[in-house]
Amino acid sequence: MEKGEQSYEVEVRDEQGNKMPETKYYRVVRGKEKDDAPQPDGKFSGPIYIGGSLLGKTVEPGGTFPDGMILNKLVVIATPGKYTVTVRRFDDAAKSYVSSNSITLTVTEQ
Repeated sequence: MEKGEQSYEVEVRDEQGNKMPETKYYRVVRGKEKDDAPQPDGKFSGPIYIGGSLLGKTVEPGGTFPDGMILNKLVVIATPGKYTVTVRRFDDAAKSYVSSNSITLTVTEQ
């Protein structure tokens, strides 16, 4: 199961440069919103727990580190078109963000 959304920030923009809205799931994962929807038993759910590891992996310049995320769980892409996807992560050692190369995603109707 891909859980890259717990380690990385993803940004998706349309051809006009507009940022696509985040899903409620992603807003909760990123700590921007609380998950306070009542459950069928009438109780409220607790916050999403995000676990992690203190293990690190060094990636040499030009190297790769495979990971994944399910994009439609994170952002709303409701219409066909071309979108630019960029991923970034905060580097504790450098005290700054490190960004991926941007990719272009084409969404078509079926």
